Amino acid sequence: MASTSPSRSELIDIITSNNIIEEFVAWLRNVKKIDTDPISLKDVDYNLLLEFVHTKGLLKSEAPPELINPSDDKLEHYNEGGKRFTKPKKIRRKT
Repeated sequence: MASTSPSRSELIDIITSNNIIEEFVAWLRNVKKIDTDPISLKDVDYNLLLEFVHTKGLLKSEAPPELINPSDDKLEHYNEGGKRFTKPKKIRRKT
């Protein structure tokens, strides 16, 4: 079953419901070197929100953050070796 990437509002809900807004702002300042004065979570880049939530382990995803694109309808699934999983092909029997 293919999983989909969370929406921007879902990521914001994850951050706010876990009370880690200040931690997110500190992460933006210290790790990403982004000026955050003043800032709204709605104005933060989607990929930054996704990366932070993923690094905190708050998002269960089969694909690493660098492979997730919010415009994709479906995610590609990768195993630990980085090889892409594909669905098995149907074998048709001759009758």
